[in-house]
Amino acid sequence: MRALKTSARYVWWRASFNPYATRQQYWDLYQDVDIPLPTVPRPARQDAHNARLEKVIALDAVDVSEQEIINARRAYYGNVSYVDAWLGRLRATLEECGMAQNTTILFTSDHGDMLGEFGLWYKMSFREWSNRIPLILHRPGRFQPRRVAAPVAQVDVLPTLVDIAAEATGAPRPEPIDPLHGRSLIPLCAGDASNDPNACVSEYLAEGTGAPMLMLRRGQYKYISCSTDPEQLFDLEKDPLELENLLQHPLLEDFRNEAAAYWDSAALQQAVIRDQDRRRAVHAALRLGRYQGWDFNPARDASQEYTRSHMDLTRFDITSRYPRPVAFKPKPG
Repeated sequence: MRALKTSARYVWWRASFNPYATRQQYWDLYQDVDIPLPTVPRPARQDAHNARLEKVIALDAVDVSEQEIINARRAYYGNVSYVDAWLGRLRATLEECGMAQNTTILFTSDHGDMLGEFGLWYKMSFREWSNRIPLILHRPGRFQPRRVAAPVAQVDVLPTLVDIAAEATGAPRPEPIDPLHGRSLIPLCAGDASNDPNACVSEYLAEGTGAPMLMLRRGQYKYISCSTDPEQLFDLEKDPLELENLLQHPLLEDFRNEAAAYWDSAALQQAVIRDQDRRRAVHAALRLGRYQGWDFNPARDASQEYTRSHMDLTRFDITSRYPRPVAFKPKPG
C-alpha cells in the first residue's frame, strides 16, 4: 500500500492500450453511433477519494480533449462487443457439440471502468462505474430469464458454483475447508428473494489507495470507508450518480458500526505491509545469480501432444474430436 509513482508516460501507455484500443472491426461497429460524453464531468473540486485517484493516474500530466474521451469510450464499447463475440462462439460450440442444454455458463469480470465519469479513468474506485460488473448465470431448464436487483458480490460466485455442482451430481453439498463469506445465488436466480440479505461487502487493497478501502452495500444504500479519506454514504435509488454524500443521514452510524465489526483496518494494513516486505525480500534474493521467476509454470511433455508417430493414431483422432466419432470394428484382413 505504498504510494504508487506515476508519470505522463505511464498515463499515456494506459490510455493508449489498456483498455482503450480495440480491433478495427469492432471499432468500425460504432462508426455512426453517437457516443455520449460522461454524465458527470470532472468537477472543479473533487472529493478526497476522487482527488487521490486523480493523482494516482497523473490526470493533470496530460490534456484530454472531448474527442479523445469519445474515442476511448468508443474503443471500450468495441472491446465489449469483442467479448460478446467470443461468448457467442462458445455458445455456438456447445450447440454444435450437443452440450448446450446441460452446460451452465456463469459470466462475470473483475472490475468496471470510470470511462471519464468525474474525470476519472480505469478502476480503483467504489463508484458505480468502476464497482459494478456483469454477472450472468445461464442454466437451461433450471432458471427463467430475469433480472435480479439485489446487490451481490464476487464472493457469492463460489458458493453458487458449489450448489450447482451438488444439484447436477445429486451429491451432498460439501462443507468448505474455510468459511465462505458469500451466499449461494441459486434462490435469487430461481426468483426467491425471501431469505436474501439484500446486501454485500467489497474490499479493495491494491493500487490507488494507501489504506484498506471497504464498501458496504445494503439495499439502496452504499457506504464507503477508508482511513485516509472521509467516509461516504450514497442513496443509489434517489441519487444514482452519487453526487450527494449523506454525512447527516441517520443510517450512517449503523453502517459505521457494521464496518468496525467487520474489519480492523489498521491491523489489515499492517498485515499487507508485512506481506509486501516478505515478497520484496524474496524478489531481491531471486535477482542474485541466475534469475528464477516465481510464476507458476506447469511442466508439459510435448512428446504426448499433437500427432506423434508412436501414438495410436486412430485412438488419438477419436479422442481429439467432439462429438466423438461412432466406435467401429474394422473387418478382418
